[in-house]
Amino acid sequence: ELFKVKDSYSVDAIAIKVAAAAIADQAYKERRIAQIKTEREILASALRTLGFKLSPSQTNFVLAAHPNAKRLHDDLRANDIWVRYFDQPTLTNKLRITIGTPEQNQRLLEILSRLL
Repeated sequence: ELFKVKDSYSVDAIAIKVAAAAIADQAYKERRIAQIKTEREILASALRTLGFKLSPSQTNFVLAAHPNAKRLHDDLRANDIWVRYFDQPTLTNKLRITIGTPEQNQRLLEILSRLL
């Protein structure tokens, strides 16, 4: 009978406290959004310079097209840099790259420059 009234995404009291604290700190959220937007623009510009074509993004990642996306994905992974590659017809030439810290993004760009 309890399953009839149970929420489909129930969480415990600790998770509720953490979520409430995160929601309450709007200043932190706004700072992080600004940082991600800034880093996204820096990363996108550098990727374009390296020959990638990028789709417009309003998210915390970029979708970067390159003819050698699969090889680059594998080579980046060998260098302990994890980006997403999707072996699907319309995505085989693209990498999904999450916006990292300035240091992480710089390391990605340095390794990509060497690989290319």
